[in-house]
Amino acid sequence: MNPLVSVVIPCHNAVRFLEKTVESVLKQTHSNLECILVDDGSTDHTAEMCKSLVARDERVKYIHKENGGIASARNAGIKAAKGDWVQLLDHDDWLAHDKFRVQLEFLDSKNLERHDNVILHHDFQVVRQDEKLETTSTTDIVSENFTNEELLNRIFSWSFKPDLPIHTSTLLYHRDVFKRKMYRETKEPIFEDFDLYVHLLLTDVSMVYTPFLGSYYRVHPTATSSRREYNRESYIGFLELAYESNKELLRSNPNIETLIKEALWRRDIKRFNRLIRINQDPVRFKFILTKNERLMKSIYWLRGFSKRSNEAVKSGAQSVFLFTLIQNFPDSYSRIFDRSVGNFVQNRDEDSFQTADMCFQPLHSAYQFIEVCHFL
Repeated sequence: MNPLVSVVIPCHNAVRFLEKTVESVLKQTHSNLECILVDDGSTDHTAEMCKSLVARDERVKYIHKENGGIASARNAGIKAAKGDWVQLLDHDDWLAHDKFRVQLEFLDSKNLERHDNVILHHDFQVVRQDEKLETTSTTDIVSENFTNEELLNRIFSWSFKPDLPIHTSTLLYHRDVFKRKMYRETKEPIFEDFDLYVHLLLTDVSMVYTPFLGSYYRVHPTATSSRREYNRESYIGFLELAYESNKELLRSNPNIETLIKEALWRRDIKRFNRLIRINQDPVRFKFILTKNERLMKSIYWLRGFSKRSNEAVKSGAQSVFLFTLIQNFPDSYSRIFDRSVGNFVQNRDEDSFQTADMCFQPLHSAYQFIEVCHFL
């Protein structure tokens, strides 16, 4: 068995990294391959480097397109691929020299009835580098033989660190898998990889784990993956898409609660409103009643006001109303009751207070927040 493997490498301003990446492909012990370089509107000398690589080895192909983002570039490469198997590879990562041989031989040993729904994956190494591309640390990520459901759970509980058990460089797709789904092309950041993984894992794809270290994921200061805010914005975009397709996917997602709290402390009302809309679970806050008399009076006034005027909590004003209340009293949040709080709650029903851990139902209106305040 000697199938053709198509390696698709989107590249945008990739001069600094591309040569090492392509060399790791061309030196594969499974040599029946094509390497498709998709130049996504680079403004540096990427085009010249791509043409130089084409001249060195006839297995290298070159596609130039207007800048449309990595999803667009990957889709262009997938459509041009002629192989039975398709490997996607970022321009700054690289492969172990025997990746394809090991994966394909392992697949043969499984004697599966069909291959058209197979995605092969393996362990990988995270390589952290500084601005001079000198390695500062490495971490081996063991993928393990997860079920589709377990992989979905890992995706939705992602820790915002490069530790997800599957990664672009680890996956070798049978070409027919892309008949189920291609990359979603949008102008907004949405974590295209996560979106694709979720869609495929919800179908009958067969994830075949090969227990060996087969690729290297480079983390460096100029990488998109190193940008904290970009990652969060992309992840929220991904969650919004998941919400539109199946709300149940967001049940028990710990990241939404974390992101809601971040938005509150940063007073980012736009992000707060986006997260509240898709939240499917109670949000837990540690509350503290301080000696702030104005806070106490305001809470009780708002409770009474909410009963007198439903208009105050309707339409788009509802989350603005809630957000304004919270941001004006940031000292109402704390991990510990102080003595004044303890003294205050002694005269209240003990079931209403359990370490001041207020459990919000999904915060779709200020009225719900005010009702929670009833227990204070």
